[in-house]
Amino acid sequence: MISSVLNYYEVQRLCFYATAKKFNSVLKLVRFYYIFCLRF
Repeated sequence: MISSVLNYYEVQRLCFYATAKKFNSVLKLVRFYYIFCLRF
């Protein structure tokens, strides 16, 4: 029972990190385009 709960939280944590990484790269792209557009 406890191990399954821990496993569930581990999966949630991995999903959260994957989403955060994706979100971070998207933010970097948006910032890059924003600066690029402001320059020209």
